[in-house]
Amino acid sequence: MERRVTPDLLEVECLADEQEALRRFEAEFRPVVVTDSTELIRKLRTRPLVRPPFIIYVSEVDDPTEREAGILAGADECVGRRVTERELEARLRAARRICELESVLRLIMEENRKLSATDDLTRAASRRFFGKHFPREVERAARYKRALSLVLWRQRAQRANLKRIARQQA
Repeated sequence: MERRVTPDLLEVECLADEQEALRRFEAEFRPVVVTDSTELIRKLRTRPLVRPPFIIYVSEVDDPTEREAGILAGADECVGRRVTERELEARLRAARRICELESVLRLIMEENRKLSATDDLTRAASRRFFGKHFPREVERAARYKRALSLVLWRQRAQRANLKRIARQQA
Protein backbone atom coordinates (compact mmCIF):
# COMPACT_ATOMS: atom_id res chain seq x y z
CA MET A 1 0.00 0.00 0.00
CA GLU A 2 2.89 2.33 0.79
CA ARG A 3 4.12 2.10 -2.81
CA ARG A 4 0.66 2.82 -4.19
CA VAL A 5 0.10 6.09 -2.30
CA THR A 6 2.11 8.93 -3.79
CA PRO A 7 3.72 11.56 -1.52
CA ASP A 8 1.79 14.39 -3.21
CA LEU A 9 -1.44 12.67 -2.22
CA LEU A 10 -0.74 11.85 1.43
CA GLU A 11 2.20 11.59 3.80
CA VAL A 12 2.60 7.84 4.33
CA GLU A 13 3.89 6.03 7.39
CA CYS A 14 3.54 2.24 7.47
CA LEU A 15 3.40 0.45 10.81
CA ALA A 16 2.96 -3.28 11.33
CA ASP A 17 2.08 -3.12 15.04
CA GLU A 18 -1.36 -1.93 16.15
CA GLN A 19 -0.14 -0.58 19.49
CA GLU A 20 2.62 1.41 17.79
CA ALA A 21 0.03 2.84 15.38
CA LEU A 22 -2.14 3.94 18.31
CA ARG A 23 0.86 5.53 20.07
CA ARG A 24 1.85 7.41 16.93
CA PHE A 25 -1.73 8.55 16.41
CA GLU A 26 -1.90 9.82 20.00
CA ALA A 27 1.39 11.68 19.54
CA GLU A 28 0.40 13.31 16.24
CA PHE A 29 -3.06 13.53 14.71
CA ARG A 30 -3.41 12.01 11.26
CA PRO A 31 -6.55 13.12 9.40
CA VAL A 32 -6.61 10.02 7.14
CA VAL A 33 -5.85 6.50 8.36
CA VAL A 34 -5.58 3.55 5.95
CA THR A 35 -5.63 0.17 7.69
CA ASP A 36 -6.42 -3.50 7.19
CA SER A 37 -7.23 -4.06 10.88
CA THR A 38 -10.83 -3.85 12.08
CA GLU A 39 -9.52 -3.94 15.65
CA LEU A 40 -7.48 -0.77 15.07
CA ILE A 41 -10.59 0.88 13.64
CA ARG A 42 -12.60 -0.06 16.74
CA LYS A 43 -9.88 1.24 19.06
CA LEU A 44 -9.63 4.54 17.18
CA ARG A 45 -13.40 4.99 17.24
CA THR A 46 -13.74 4.26 20.98
CA ARG A 47 -11.11 6.83 21.97
CA PRO A 48 -12.44 10.25 22.97
CA LEU A 49 -10.97 12.38 20.19
CA VAL A 50 -11.60 16.04 19.43
CA ARG A 51 -11.23 15.30 15.74
CA PRO A 52 -11.94 11.77 14.56
CA PRO A 53 -9.84 10.61 11.59
CA PHE A 54 -11.23 9.53 8.23
CA ILE A 55 -10.57 5.79 8.16
CA ILE A 56 -10.21 3.75 4.98
CA TYR A 57 -10.37 0.00 5.54
CA VAL A 58 -8.51 -2.25 3.08
CA SER A 59 -10.13 -5.69 3.20
CA GLU A 60 -8.03 -8.83 2.81
CA VAL A 61 -10.31 -10.27 0.15
CA ASP A 62 -12.72 -8.61 -2.24
CA ASP A 63 -15.74 -9.90 -0.37
CA PRO A 64 -18.80 -7.77 0.48
CA THR A 65 -19.05 -9.31 3.97
CA GLU A 66 -15.43 -8.35 4.68
CA ARG A 67 -16.07 -4.75 3.61
CA GLU A 68 -19.28 -4.75 5.65
CA ALA A 69 -17.26 -5.79 8.72
CA GLY A 70 -15.00 -2.79 8.14
CA ILE A 71 -17.95 -0.41 7.94
CA LEU A 72 -19.50 -1.92 11.08
CA ALA A 73 -16.17 -1.51 12.89
CA GLY A 74 -16.34 2.22 12.14
CA ALA A 75 -14.50 2.74 8.85
CA ASP A 76 -15.66 5.62 6.67
CA GLU A 77 -14.64 3.91 3.44
CA CYS A 78 -13.79 0.33 2.40
CA VAL A 79 -11.79 -0.96 -0.54
CA GLY A 80 -10.59 -4.39 -1.57
CA ARG A 81 -6.91 -5.34 -1.66
CA ARG A 82 -7.01 -5.41 -5.48
CA VAL A 83 -8.37 -1.88 -5.83
CA THR A 84 -7.16 -0.08 -8.95
CA GLU A 85 -4.65 2.77 -8.67
CA ARG A 86 -7.16 5.31 -10.00
CA GLU A 87 -9.93 4.24 -7.62
CA LEU A 88 -7.59 4.29 -4.61
CA GLU A 89 -6.30 7.72 -5.59
CA ALA A 90 -9.86 9.01 -6.04
CA ARG A 91 -10.92 7.69 -2.63
CA LEU A 92 -7.84 9.16 -0.92
CA ARG A 93 -8.45 12.54 -2.58
CA ALA A 94 -12.07 12.42 -1.42
CA ALA A 95 -10.95 11.56 2.12
CA ARG A 96 -8.49 14.45 2.14
CA ARG A 97 -11.16 16.82 0.79
CA ILE A 98 -13.61 15.71 3.50
CA CYS A 99 -10.96 16.28 6.19
CA GLU A 100 -10.18 19.75 4.84
CA LEU A 101 -13.87 20.66 4.76
CA GLU A 102 -14.31 19.37 8.31
CA SER A 103 -11.39 21.49 9.46
CA VAL A 104 -12.87 24.61 7.86
CA LEU A 105 -16.27 23.80 9.36
CA ARG A 106 -14.69 23.46 12.80
CA LEU A 107 -13.08 26.90 12.49
CA ILE A 108 -16.34 28.47 11.33
CA MET A 109 -18.29 26.86 14.17
CA GLU A 110 -15.76 28.18 16.71
CA GLU A 111 -16.01 31.67 15.22
CA ASN A 112 -19.83 31.48 15.28
CA ARG A 113 -19.73 30.38 18.91
CA LYS A 114 -17.64 33.43 19.77
CA LEU A 115 -19.92 35.72 17.77
CA SER A 116 -23.01 34.33 19.48
CA ALA A 117 -21.62 35.42 22.85
CA THR A 118 -20.22 38.83 21.86
CA ASP A 119 -21.07 41.64 19.50
CA ASP A 120 -18.55 41.70 16.66
CA LEU A 121 -18.26 45.47 16.47
CA THR A 122 -18.21 46.45 20.17
CA ARG A 123 -16.87 43.16 21.60
CA ALA A 124 -19.48 43.53 24.35
CA ALA A 125 -21.41 40.52 25.62
CA SER A 126 -24.60 39.84 23.69
CA ARG A 127 -28.04 40.11 25.22
CA ARG A 128 -28.47 36.34 25.31
CA PHE A 129 -25.05 35.88 26.94
CA PHE A 130 -25.92 38.58 29.46
CA GLY A 131 -29.30 36.97 30.24
CA LYS A 132 -27.65 33.60 30.81
CA HIS A 133 -24.71 34.72 32.97
CA PHE A 134 -26.04 37.76 34.83
CA PRO A 135 -28.04 35.77 37.45
CA ARG A 136 -24.89 33.84 38.32
CA GLU A 137 -22.96 37.08 38.82
CA VAL A 138 -25.72 38.42 41.10
CA GLU A 139 -25.51 35.24 43.20
CA ARG A 140 -21.73 35.50 43.36
CA ALA A 141 -21.89 39.15 44.47
CA ALA A 142 -24.41 38.24 47.19
CA ARG A 143 -22.33 35.26 48.34
CA TYR A 144 -19.18 37.37 48.73
CA LYS A 145 -21.14 40.37 50.04
CA ARG A 146 -19.79 42.61 47.29
CA ALA A 147 -21.43 45.34 45.30
CA LEU A 148 -22.28 44.63 41.69
CA SER A 149 -21.75 47.38 39.12
CA LEU A 150 -23.77 47.39 35.96
CA VAL A 151 -23.37 49.61 32.92
CA LEU A 152 -26.13 49.54 30.31
CA TRP A 153 -26.30 51.38 27.02
CA ARG A 154 -28.35 51.27 23.89
CA GLN A 155 -26.28 49.08 21.68
CA ARG A 156 -27.94 50.13 18.42
CA ALA A 157 -27.22 53.77 19.12
CA GLN A 158 -23.66 52.88 20.18
CA ARG A 159 -23.16 50.85 17.02
CA ALA A 160 -24.44 53.71 14.86
CA ASN A 161 -22.05 56.11 16.63
CA LEU A 162 -19.10 53.76 16.13
CA LYS A 163 -19.92 53.36 12.42
CA ARG A 164 -20.25 57.14 12.03
CA ILE A 165 -16.86 57.67 13.73
CA ALA A 166 -15.25 55.00 11.53
CA ARG A 167 -16.63 56.67 8.38
CA GLN A 168 -15.33 60.05 9.50
CA GLN A 169 -11.86 58.63 10.12
CA ALA A 170 -11.75 56.90 6.72
